[in-house]
Amino acid sequence: MKNIIKTKHHIFVRVTSIVAIVIIAVCSAWAIQGCEKKEKEQTKNIPINSIAQGYISKVYRSNNFVLKSQQSLDDFIEAFEIPNLSQLKINFDTDMVIAVVESNNSSSTIDITSITEFKDKIEVRVENVHKGMTADIGSIYHIVRIPKTDKTIVFMKITSYN
Repeated sequence: MKNIIKTKHHIFVRVTSIVAIVIIAVCSAWAIQGCEKKEKEQTKNIPINSIAQGYISKVYRSNNFVLKSQQSLDDFIEAFEIPNLSQLKINFDTDMVIAVVESNNSSSTIDITSITEFKDKIEVRVENVHKGMTADIGSIYHIVRIPKTDKTIVFMKITSYN
């Protein structure tokens, strides 16, 4: 009789353990799906409105810029001697300017390839889409306009070795 009770108890414990494991697995899967869905809902791709992209024969230190006023844009254009932009006007009540500058050769490009808005930041993805092999050295740049925001701008330089 004692053996039958022990066996039933062991079966009950095993069945209970298996049921608990299945419940935990199902709940974990739902939680993961919910988190992934929530994260996707909290991001938004911002369209890239390119203003200018090119090469300057002078070498400047590589840097990223967030320009929130006409004066800061004018100063940037003048300091870097960006051609054909001296008359550029942006409505800074609704927009702002993101710019990247990198020391490189004239056959390479610096590209803002995507801009993603998160709950608490804007992420700017920067890549060298075209990598040249010329001997000249200068600076390459990409300047874009995006909707105005007070969120932190984070630049992500993506490096590939293709």
